[in-house]
Amino acid sequence: VSDDKKDSSGSADATLEIEEKPRSDESVESKEDVVDDKFIEIVETFIKDVKSVESLESFWKENAKEFKRMKEGQEATYNGLLESFAKIKSELTKEENKDG
Repeated sequence: VSDDKKDSSGSADATLEIEEKPRSDESVESKEDVVDDKFIEIVETFIKDVKSVESLESFWKENAKEFKRMKEGQEATYNGLLESFAKIKSELTKEENKDG
């Protein structure tokens, strides 16, 4: 075996580079759906636990790109999340004004 075929350990074993390809039944769109589902789950969990309007607004701003993508691809879901944000913001605002 020539030196150029040896790996750094001196072994002549070949290293195969395997490119991971999506299964034929798995489309790029289905991966996006999984990501969207996870994002929705994160948002719903956050909304349940948020304690201030400031935190709510900050979360929205930090995830603006994802919300925009969702609005363009899943408008009904986006609108549902928007309603949830508006409702919790209203509740938090009342609570903050009462405590204020």
